[in-house]
Amino acid sequence: MKTNQPNKMKRIIHVAKQLIADIENEVETRKKIYNSHGDRWQDSQKGREYLEETERLSEMLNQLNDSICELTENL
Repeated sequence: MKTNQPNKMKRIIHVAKQLIADIENEVETRKKIYNSHGDRWQDSQKGREYLEETERLSEMLNQLNDSICELTENL
């Protein structure tokens, strides 16, 4: 059973890296959308909420990246 553990961990890391790529794409798309709305959106409540959500996604992305780096170092 233990011989299968490295394969499970590699699969988890693979899926996590795919998730990271998806989140990176989402963050980039959200930044482009936010910037395309110009000053009128940047000064609005909706724009601030959109930016805050994008920042939360960026933080989550950084945490995932850090966790995956830690896992891969320990393999």
